[in-house]
Amino acid sequence: MTSNFIIRRATIENAPQLSLLGRKTFYETYTNELSIDLDSQRIEEYVEREHSAQAYCETINDPLQGVWIVFNENGNKEEPIAYAVATRFNLLPDYSSNPNDFGIKRIYVRRDHQGKQIGWKLMTEIIIWFKTVTPQPNRILLRVHSKNLKAIRFYEKYGFKQLDEQSLRLGERIYNIFSYDLSHRSGQ
Repeated sequence: MTSNFIIRRATIENAPQLSLLGRKTFYETYTNELSIDLDSQRIEEYVEREHSAQAYCETINDPLQGVWIVFNENGNKEEPIAYAVATRFNLLPDYSSNPNDFGIKRIYVRRDHQGKQIGWKLMTEIIIWFKTVTPQPNRILLRVHSKNLKAIRFYEKYGFKQLDEQSLRLGERIYNIFSYDLSHRSGQ
């Protein structure tokens, strides 16, 4: 079955949809799929802060960040199924202070729509945006939970290389996080 979908730059009107989709995909990934025992109070605070409609409005309005939303076309109804957030400033200052380095904050695809090339097409849209901001983007950096093997395989297939592994303390728990780098790919 072919899936028809549309990728758009998100607008303020999409903030409530992004809030719901961000919460859904976060919990799908970290509690359902990865079965990570999260510190519930800290995670609730994180999700409320990072996935509120207001937070998405601020991100969409920030000229240093790009936000995309993907809709599944179901007749007359558009259903959000994926999103991405990228930033012009470097998310990993330990590795570079180069203003031509970029960061990917999030790429999430609802579980029931994974495996349909949506993530790949989102990544392509992000790189196109990076090139409109800086004709010669240097590196694209991101972080991913070490147990998120689907995401790791996706990033590595796209050409990202692991930089290191770090520990992140959240409350009483410690999580292992991998840092990845994609040096500029010619022809992208």
